[in-house]
Amino acid sequence: MTKKSSFGLHDHNAFLSEIAPSETVVYLDETFQQPAPQFPNSFYSVCGVVLQGQHIFTMQDDLREIVGGNYWHATEALRDGRTDVFLDMLEHMRSHPTMNIIVATTNVDGSDEQAMEKARHQVLSELLIDLTNADKSFRGAILEKREQSRKDNSDRALVKKLQNSKLLSPAMAFKLISPQIDRNLWLPDTAAMAYRRTITHPYNETSQWFGDYLQKFSHVTVLNENTNPDPRVLPIMSERMKKIQNDPQAPERYNQAPEAKGPLGFLMQQQAKMPLAQLIEQQLNRATPDNAQSETSSNNELGNTDHQSPTL
Repeated sequence: MTKKSSFGLHDHNAFLSEIAPSETVVYLDETFQQPAPQFPNSFYSVCGVVLQGQHIFTMQDDLREIVGGNYWHATEALRDGRTDVFLDMLEHMRSHPTMNIIVATTNVDGSDEQAMEKARHQVLSELLIDLTNADKSFRGAILEKREQSRKDNSDRALVKKLQNSKLLSPAMAFKLISPQIDRNLWLPDTAAMAYRRTITHPYNETSQWFGDYLQKFSHVTVLNENTNPDPRVLPIMSERMKKIQNDPQAPERYNQAPEAKGPLGFLMQQQAKMPLAQLIEQQLNRATPDNAQSETSSNNELGNTDHQSPTL
């Protein structure tokens, strides 16, 4: 580790140490699909994994043990045939007593950088505002640094704008960091890939991973012209989150069906009756015969898992 990286690790760990046991941070990663002949409908999603302060450092150790080292990238893991380790990661997330997942996703109007950045800021704003409103113990967001500083600066400017507009707490920390410094960024990397597969591989067994492992403690908001996200969804998520976080003896979440209560209880019941991949495809209008044929013929194997690859 370089001297600069060592300083960054010390500084970041000092921040994490200040998070109270019952306070939460969200680890964030994105996944997106640019338009392609075999996948004309693009999307941009941001996935957040919510952790309590009491679990931050133990989770870092757990992940290193699961992976067997200090490096992990979900895309490369699937490409290189490490499916067993990928599923071990999902299983560890499923069995965790207080973890929650929140996803915001939208269609992208265009394939140029400006369109992608606009979509990124839309879903990032939605996710952070929703989490701020749902979880009063929310302390900060941790996102992987990007290769270009100007893009990181754009994300920082977005968060500052939301804070100045009183949509986010001015006390909310926003950290851009490398997974080499904080292994917990492996969590949204893995969860985002599992979510991505529900959209891009609806006829492949990998499309079931998000539903099988993560769905029951997750909240997904789909933003596009064909949907009207109802703000009452988030209080339901918050109820479930708080119930589990405040009760150490709560049953394992993956043994519990989504709670069909509150003003949107009917929606939870509908989701429980419909496969997640089908629900997402329906919401995003992507379940077309052409796409079905393309996915069936091209996804007998896992294939390349680059963020922009239409076969992921």
